[in-house]
Amino acid sequence: MLKFALDKYMKKANLSIQDVSNATGISRPTISQLYNGHSKGIQFETLTRLVNGLDIDWIDDLFFDDIIETDLHFTVELTSKSNEIPVVLDGYTPILMAHFFSLKDISADSIPDFFKLPITVLFDSSDKSKTSDTLILTCFDETFADLRIAARIKTNLESFFRESERKKLELVLGKVAYECYRKLDLAKIKNIVFRTDIGYNEFQEWPYIFSWPTDLLSNTHKFTNFISIKYN
Repeated sequence: MLKFALDKYMKKANLSIQDVSNATGISRPTISQLYNGHSKGIQFETLTRLVNGLDIDWIDDLFFDDIIETDLHFTVELTSKSNEIPVVLDGYTPILMAHFFSLKDISADSIPDFFKLPITVLFDSSDKSKTSDTLILTCFDETFADLRIAARIKTNLESFFRESERKKLELVLGKVAYECYRKLDLAKIKNIVFRTDIGYNEFQEWPYIFSWPTDLLSNTHKFTNFISIKYN
């Protein structure tokens, strides 16, 4: 379900209630109600004034899908059938796919993807069999075009990164990373890194990058406590 999220947009754009009122001509009390979620709805005229006054290119910037916040689940599959891990894991070809879905959308026929997370794999050493103890999982933005993944799915993934709190993002990605590690069956790995260039800019090649020891990820209770302490 799409929800109006003027507060998220204003925080991201560093705008005050007065800034928005000045730019759109909408009264401060009305902006305040919309910002605090106290309005019972938003009229088309008000939405149009917000989009035009704030020079918003995509109206989607004022909405988010609450599935991202409340009802998101995932499964991970190996996309390669080969058992020759040193050959397959070249760091460019996605060999893992995380499928995110909502339980609300499950039908008798299928479980539709809310978004997909194609994952490539690297090690911190070229000698994977002897010295490497760090697994690097990467989601490249350009992979979506290469795999012809639907634009809708990519948009949902970008919203997941953009709209989720950093705390929730790391908690979910840590669980995905550990499931990838289990699928690959790499006993010697002691550390896992997840990174993506989605949201890339000239200052941040990897705007989202996390690192965890595998023994932390293997204990759900311990990992959850770690995230709570880290972000509180």
